[in-house]
Amino acid sequence: DYVYVRGGTYTAPAGFGSFNLGLHAAAEERITLKEFPGETVILNGISIGAGSGAIVDGFEIRYYNGIAIMAEGYSTVRNMFIHHIFGGGCCNQGGIRQNGNYTDVHNNTLHDIYDMAGNWARDNVSAITWIDTGYHRIHDNFFSAGGVQNSQGCAKSKHGNPYPMEIYNNVFEDCKGSVGGVNTGGVHTYIHHNLFINSNYVPDGQATTFAQQ
Repeated sequence: DYVYVRGGTYTAPAGFGSFNLGLHAAAEERITLKEFPGETVILNGISIGAGSGAIVDGFEIRYYNGIAIMAEGYSTVRNMFIHHIFGGGCCNQGGIRQNGNYTDVHNNTLHDIYDMAGNWARDNVSAITWIDTGYHRIHDNFFSAGGVQNSQGCAKSKHGNPYPMEIYNNVFEDCKGSVGGVNTGGVHTYIHHNLFINSNYVPDGQATTFAQQ
């Protein structure tokens, strides 16, 4: 099933929070939220909550303070343009937060994810974060920090969760700092065929596998 959003720029009124996609579906019966064919949807100050089994496809999200997309288990986030998200400096906020197991995040562009002090991905604010979850696939995305340092990571795990996942075919540009482009935080992760441009990655020494970067 599909839920189409007509083209246009949607701006949150004062005090408006998240647009919560409260749709839940079995893995074989997905529900897709996407732009109406041939039209462009821009969300100003509005985030999306992708419920279990949901597919979010093709929006631009900008100028939001918090988490741009909260992805629950078995959800897919694809073809998104997410930028200028102000994470508030705490609470694992930023671009995409994988809040359930078995998510698929691919073909997205994320850049300029800051905390309120203007530092790229600082203090638990990252382009993509997963917390105590796993079995994710993060692939064919473009992450850029825009050259701002003091990084908490373009892609980061929190709490050292032990679940396996795979990160591949991504581009990490200007992702630097004590955490770096990718920090797996203790996850058993297979990281391969990524391109690091003026970036670094920080292995955790706990069963992470790097191959043909």
